[in-house]
Amino acid sequence: MFKYGIAALALKIFSLNNPLRMAYRKIGNVVGEKTRKKANIDTYLQRSNLFISLCKKYDAIQEDDKLLEIGTGWIHWYAIYLSLFYNVKITMMDVWDNRQFGALKAAFSKLGEASHCTIEEHSRKMSLVANAENFDVLYRDLNLDYIIDESSLGRFPNHSFDFIFSFHVLEHVPRERTSELVSNIFRILSPGGSQFTKLG
Repeated sequence: MFKYGIAALALKIFSLNNPLRMAYRKIGNVVGEKTRKKANIDTYLQRSNLFISLCKKYDAIQEDDKLLEIGTGWIHWYAIYLSLFYNVKITMMDVWDNRQFGALKAAFSKLGEASHCTIEEHSRKMSLVANAENFDVLYRDLNLDYIIDESSLGRFPNHSFDFIFSFHVLEHVPRERTSELVSNIFRILSPGGSQFTKLG
C-alpha cells in the first residue's frame, strides 16, 4: 500500500505542468526502453498475425493504398509488420513522441528467430529494419511517415486514407473526445475504405 501511495504521489507531481509531464515521459522512455529490449514478442506476433489474416480475408488493403495508424506506440510494431506484407504508404500518428529505437530494433531482431513466424519471404524488408541507423532512415526505406499532433485528426482532409487502424488506443482517449475522434475517422476514410480498431 505504501509503494502504491508513493507511485500515486509521484504521478500527481509529474502531471502538474507541461515541463514535468515532459520529464516524466523522457524518464519513462529511457527506463521503458531497457525493459522492452528484453521483452517477449509473442503477444505482438499473435495479434499482428491475426491482423494480417483479417486484412487478407476481407481484402481490406490494396497495393499503394494510403494507411493511417492512430497511436503508434513505442516500437511502431503494427505499422512495420504490416509494411512487410504490403507495399503501401503508412502515416503513423501519435499525441506525443514515445519512440524507442533500441526497443524497436530488438523486437524485430526477435521476429526472425520466432519459430512460429514465416517471414522469410519478406527478408529484404526485414534487412531494411535490421540495417536502419535511425528512425528517419527506417521511415524512408519502408515508406512511413511519423506525425506528432496533440489535437485530433482535423489536420487531414476528407477521404485521405484507404485504411485506418489502431491498437490499444481508444481506451486512452478521454470520453469527451471520443465522438470527435470517431467522426473524424469516418470523415478522413475514403469511400469504400476500411478501419480496424483493437481495444485493450
